[in-house]
Amino acid sequence: MKKEAFTELVESLRQGGAILRGEMKPARTFEYENLKARTRNQKHKTSQALKLFAICVYSDDPMLLEVRKVYQVLPDERAAEDDYLRVVDETGEDYLYPADQFILLEVPSKAHRELLKAS
Repeated sequence: MKKEAFTELVESLRQGGAILRGEMKPARTFEYENLKARTRNQKHKTSQALKLFAICVYSDDPMLLEVRKVYQVLPDERAAEDDYLRVVDETGEDYLYPADQFILLEVPSKAHRELLKAS
């Protein structure tokens, strides 16, 4: 990685920490649709619903989940009703975690294949 890009990344992480601690406001915010609504809307798109990944934004156990890491999310309608996600964690097994610990991502088929190869 080039020094300039690394320096920019480090500064970004520092700002992210300051935002999480309430020391500064974010430059922009994003609203994410309700997980329950998203699951209901995708029931008819089974193949696309399987292509979900999530970024961990909070973890109380770094041995199981690493913050800022992308994880595969498996479909589980019952879990979604209770605002949980079925996530393949660091153990390689799938477990239920509170949905608010993640930001959901939908990825195109090609990216999905590459992410699965990397995991």
